[in-house]
Amino acid sequence: YSEADLIGKNPIELGMISFSDAARLIARQGSGGKIENVQLALNVKEGRKIHVLVSTMPVIIKKRPAVVTIVAEITKLKRIEQELLQKNEELNAACNGLTAADEQLRQNIDELTRTELELRRSEEKFRSLIEHSLDGIVIVDFSGNILFLNREARRIVDEPGYQTLVGKKNVMDYVDRVSKPDVRRDLSRVTGGDEAHLVTYKISTGSGREIWVECVGSRIIFGESGAVLISMRDVTERKKVEDAVRESENRFTTVFQKSPISLTLVAAGNGRFADINEEFLRKTGYSRDEVIGRTAQELGLFADLNEYQRFTALLKEQKTVHGMEIKCRAKSGEVNACRFSSGVIE
Repeated sequence: YSEADLIGKNPIELGMISFSDAARLIARQGSGGKIENVQLALNVKEGRKIHVLVSTMPVIIKKRPAVVTIVAEITKLKRIEQELLQKNEELNAACNGLTAADEQLRQNIDELTRTELELRRSEEKFRSLIEHSLDGIVIVDFSGNILFLNREARRIVDEPGYQTLVGKKNVMDYVDRVSKPDVRRDLSRVTGGDEAHLVTYKISTGSGREIWVECVGSRIIFGESGAVLISMRDVTERKKVEDAVRESENRFTTVFQKSPISLTLVAAGNGRFADINEEFLRKTGYSRDEVIGRTAQELGLFADLNEYQRFTALLKEQKTVHGMEIKCRAKSGEVNACRFSSGVIE
């Protein structure tokens, strides 16, 4: 097959495997989380049939679950096996053909060696993809001991040496005290089989820097044991911006609510109150629930409708009004002259 023949299609559509073989593979992966060296007969182009060994491993690539599949052709091995059986029968019957059988055995060994080399090359390609990922990739056992980490992960934690980390460091060694309970909880959930979800932790790097990382973890099989694959990225600068915005919003809320002047936020589209401060409630006698979501007309706040219409017309035209005197009505019915200053904000 060409690449164009294969991309976007599955083996069943191509007629490579039967529904029963596909169901067997799905059941095998569902029970153990992976497939290891399952033999299949594949129907390939031009009506040929080949025998293969299929192995899979679940991974996370660009925050999406995926499955790496390694397929090694063993058609020649099957044929060699049949030929060896035939040679053994001939040897038992006639005690000859020793030279031919010995040659066949060497071919078998050569084929196994080539298969092992192909598998090793596939593993090296996968490792290269992980190593050069833009996200930090860390693999830990269920106790948090580091089994693997790629170049970006080493850069994030300021630890350039690979050998000084793998098998010698625990991921908890880098977690800041404030995030340790969250990491223990989330690691326990992932090892228990919970679905992966995005989380943020504070960590202390090898050089002593305190940074924030965004992580997502999922349970995988690494080697022959269960493990957790963690994808992470440094979000320290983004968090600083978010914290600054949050602090600014908190300061605005404090100033707004504690101002000695009546302040309101009104939606420009429909004129409904979005927010009001404590001084406004004190002056008008209304409760917050009575005002939020309603309009000034519904509450009857303006005693003179003509004044109110001049005010809104001027605000639409100039986008700002300063010190305009308008008569207002409190909840009690008392009418007072008030000075209004208003502006349109985006």
